[in-house]
Amino acid sequence: MAAKETIAFIGESSPLFTRLAQHLAKKHYPMLLVNEAETLQAKLPAAVESISCIKDGCWEADIVILLEANSIELELLEKIKEVATQKIVVYLISDKEQGATDENSASTLEQALPNSKVVRLLYEATSNKLVVSGEDEEAVAFITTLMKGMAGHTIEQHS
Repeated sequence: MAAKETIAFIGESSPLFTRLAQHLAKKHYPMLLVNEAETLQAKLPAAVESISCIKDGCWEADIVILLEANSIELELLEKIKEVATQKIVVYLISDKEQGATDENSASTLEQALPNSKVVRLLYEATSNKLVVSGEDEEAVAFITTLMKGMAGHTIEQHS
């Protein structure tokens, strides 16, 4: 049996993040929480590590999930650029935050992390749907599969 990918979460928690982390913990994915880890560890059913260094967290992880993607700073992207090469980098955004800033986030991420597989995970609150999209079809398909079964959510894939 192959080892499951380690997933690093970077950013501030939200109710959506908590549900996502609980979903992945139930699937027994190893997780690294980089910010606000202490408040979330008690809510997760699996062993979760916390780490304070963003670069080290991305180095250890196979998949990086950026929370609050609209507030991503270039300084953060520079810290992870060299350790996120060929890794899937997911940015989580809700439809409440979507718009011009979402397009800026996508463009900023793709330019700052040219050797990463950038995937957008959009949460549409009104329909309780997760929409997965990105340029790398294999990465999009993997994240779509990873999200399947998340309680109460439908998954839609776009390439």
